[in-house]
Amino acid sequence: MSLSLNRTCVKHCPQEKKLISTVKPPINCSRSRCNVLLNNDFYNYLACNDSCLESELASNGSCVSFCPKGYYYLNDTCLSTCPSYAPFLQPTILTYQTWERDWNVYRVQTYNLTSLTCVGSCSKPYTIYDFQTNTCTVQCTDTRPFILEVNFTLTCVQQCPLSENVKVHGKTEIRLGEELKTVNSIHCASYCPNDTFYFNGSCLMACPSEANHIFDGKCVRCAKFTQMIGKLAYCVNDCPQTMFENGNVCVETCPKGNAYIINRRCSICPEEAPFQLPVILGDDKCVKSCEEDNKLADFSCENCEDAVNAKCIYSFKCNKTVMINYDGKFLKYCPNGYLFFRTGCIWKTTSLIISLVSFILALTIVIYSIKVIQEYIVFVYSCFWIPVSTA
Repeated sequence: MSLSLNRTCVKHCPQEKKLISTVKPPINCSRSRCNVLLNNDFYNYLACNDSCLESELASNGSCVSFCPKGYYYLNDTCLSTCPSYAPFLQPTILTYQTWERDWNVYRVQTYNLTSLTCVGSCSKPYTIYDFQTNTCTVQCTDTRPFILEVNFTLTCVQQCPLSENVKVHGKTEIRLGEELKTVNSIHCASYCPNDTFYFNGSCLMACPSEANHIFDGKCVRCAKFTQMIGKLAYCVNDCPQTMFENGNVCVETCPKGNAYIINRRCSICPEEAPFQLPVILGDDKCVKSCEEDNKLADFSCENCEDAVNAKCIYSFKCNKTVMINYDGKFLKYCPNGYLFFRTGCIWKTTSLIISLVSFILALTIVIYSIKVIQEYIVFVYSCFWIPVSTA
């Protein structure tokens, strides 16, 4: 191999200039356009130097455009092992330019290559440290999917510790060179941060369909009412005074077709004729009382205690095993001041009188029974008693 040393050909480089670099024509680029050389103007030879050219990296006594496989970049040098002061490996995008032949001319080509760089700590966008691969990364692997902060360093772990067993799901957009990438992450935490909601041990940015309402920062199915705040659905025990109940949803304005309001509840019918009377042919009618059509008011619907959205039905359509027929209505429960007794609702005072009469009757029967038993014992005794002779 012939080498150039001070414009002289040598076989070996001396110790003071032991680095072998490739000498090519300089590259001049302006406004994204680089110079072009004819074949006769291009040159390429190896030279002995004490340092590599500006666009080269030192690797095993030679100057190269990029580090070979198994070597890592640090301070314009390719290393097989990172030093103790920079022990972590972090991907770095390196740009280099080279001459390439294009028919009878040489043109400049630009390449972007990702190389592993030795660093003292992980930095953006590669902020997560994977201790098993000793690499800074943007996303943990499936075998160690969770991110745990240890001594101010984000690390990939297989399981979250019990002290930080709440899993915070996040989504971040990061730029890798010219590429914009969306990265999903799961952090270990002791509580859910703001703008996330707890569900099955995880903190989510949005609640799933099976529990798409929010109550006390948790994803749930609402037991009472749903109130929309922005695009989020929250569970509340009562609708605010400025809103109305439309079924189990709090609304600011009752919707069309349910536009009447009875006691802050949206109703199909107005307050003066609150009951719905189904019509076989045509639209349902609103009536003052279901008794007008010899029917009963069905109060089995939710939130219809005040005749809101209650329909008129025939008595045989009512489920008598769970409903109570009272005063022309089928109710879930007896009204205030009444108790369920046998097949219907009775006034609480009436139930007290019935209980008292029942007690007195039972006591009378017991006393009468005791007296009858005593008389029966005397009768039996008199039948078998034999007088004693007085001879």
